[in-house]
Amino acid sequence: MQQTLIDIPHEIAGLPLFGFGWALIFWAIFGGVWLTRFYMQSAARKQQGVGHPLVPILVVGLIIAIVIPFIEPTDSEGPTGVKVRGYGFFVLLGVTSGIFIASIQARRQGVHPDVVFTMTLYLFLFGVLGGRLWYVVQKWSEFAVYDGSSVVWGDTIPKVLKFTEGGLVVYGAFVGGLIGCSIFLIRRKLPKLATLDLIVPALAIGMFFGRLGCFMNGCCYGGLCTDETWGVQFPLGSPPYMRHLDQGLLFDTPLAQKGIHAEFQYRDGYRWEGKVVTIEPESVGAASGLEPNNTIIIQMRLL
Repeated sequence: MQQTLIDIPHEIAGLPLFGFGWALIFWAIFGGVWLTRFYMQSAARKQQGVGHPLVPILVVGLIIAIVIPFIEPTDSEGPTGVKVRGYGFFVLLGVTSGIFIASIQARRQGVHPDVVFTMTLYLFLFGVLGGRLWYVVQKWSEFAVYDGSSVVWGDTIPKVLKFTEGGLVVYGAFVGGLIGCSIFLIRRKLPKLATLDLIVPALAIGMFFGRLGCFMNGCCYGGLCTDETWGVQFPLGSPPYMRHLDQGLLFDTPLAQKGIHAEFQYRDGYRWEGKVVTIEPESVGAASGLEPNNTIIIQMRLL
């Protein structure tokens, strides 16, 4: 498990990396080369359903120039840079591997690889949107900021958009990518089944790396391993650690068996703080006087 791989600084050689900086410069160069190749081979590309690349180039440019700086973490001194998450890194690795496989399949079937590249942008953008939307719906209570009974959208939307801090669901990304692919096929009037044949192997590769990303994030860890030879140890405060804490597998006080269901967060040292979610009626937890939203603090001591 390695949730954060590296920290990307806000500036390099005095110029911001995102916003109107290095990333936008390199993307502008790439976009210029893409447009040049498109116009040099315009006739052949139109026959194969290759769309004009200007729209995806502008969309990605807006994301680099506006969206990423908007969600970049800040402190009292200003922007602090962007963290490269293990999950996001493997998702990106899955995307690039899928593009490579799909472009090879496209050449074998007489389809121009640019069809794959353009379709990938639809898949990626809609996939990120679907994965984030799925996560936000599941964890709405963690994102919504209320003023009484009304949602304060001005404070809620920035929290929703901060996907660089984690929070994408593979299933939502799959559904979103499927919608993006359908829109692309309908707009380009391409044969649906033949085009899907191109991307199915790529999806399998993408899912493989996506699952590795889940492992790096610690959110998909399976069950207890009875054979220590094949077991994996997760660090303090990780999702499996907190799950085992809630199930009473770490201590002699299985809270769930006492009718207490709580969500814990690792604080510091060997201290956990949890908030009671539900109390089962007529349970040991109910008899103890605990109520929902009460705080439970567990402090470990090493002997």
